[in-house]
Parts: sequence; structure tokens; C-alpha cells
Amino acid sequence: MLQTGKSQTGFTLMEVILSVMILSVGLIAVNQTLLRSLSILHFSETRFEANRLAENKIWEIQDAALHHGKAPQRKEEGVLLGARKTFSYQLQALTVRGSDFLYEIRMAIHWLEAGKENGLSRSFYARLPTPAQS
Repeated sequence: MLQTGKSQTGFTLMEVILSVMILSVGLIAVNQTLLRSLSILHFSETRFEANRLAENKIWEIQDAALHHGKAPQRKEEGVLLGARKTFSYQLQALTVRGSDFLYEIRMAIHWLEAGKENGLSRSFYARLPTPAQS
């Protein structure tokens, strides 16, 4: 039974459904942005850790060369253990032309994250003590 003459207040079902849909799209967009930010943050933390481990390995090689007279190996592979991840590395040492005491070392570090291989590389020099310094 319809009653005439009375004004109706409130929202129609269509207005409610449309409002919920608009709100849902907005929440999904915010959620996707937050998830992407967390993913980027995690990748940055992992890359920072790889850099830290690389710097430690570089220091170890340079210290062994300069203070202990140990020449770097021509090729070396190994594993670096991080706090939350395992990193693999490869080193290649080349004698700098014209010097028996200076080595150029190329280092590559790789790790898996979300099924994708990531990596970084560094080049640095290591110097053996010269006979005059010994």
C-alpha cells in the first residue's frame, strides 16, 4: 500500500550500492599502494644488507693483501650469510698491467627474492705491500 503525501527520507538501495562500490575501489587503491611500498622497503633492506656484506668482504680482501701480503685468488665463489637471506658471490682478480703489487677485483653478489634473481656488482683494488714497505 502506497501512502501519498508523506515525504520519504533515507537512501535508496542503488545509492547505497554505488557508495559501497566507490569506497571499495578507493580502499583497494590504498591497499595496493601500501603493499607496493612494503615490497620496495623489503627490497631496499635486502640490497642494503648485500652492500654491507660486500663492503665487509672487500675490507677482508684488502686487509689480507696489504697487512698480511696475501694475494687475492684469481677466481673465488662463496656464500655470504645475511640476517634474513643468503647471498652468493663471485670474485675475479686481475693483476693491473705494469704492477706486480696491485690487483683489480670484480665482485658480483646475487640473491633470490620473490622467485627473481637480483644482484649488484663492485670493482675495487687491493694492493700488496711493495718490497720497500715489507
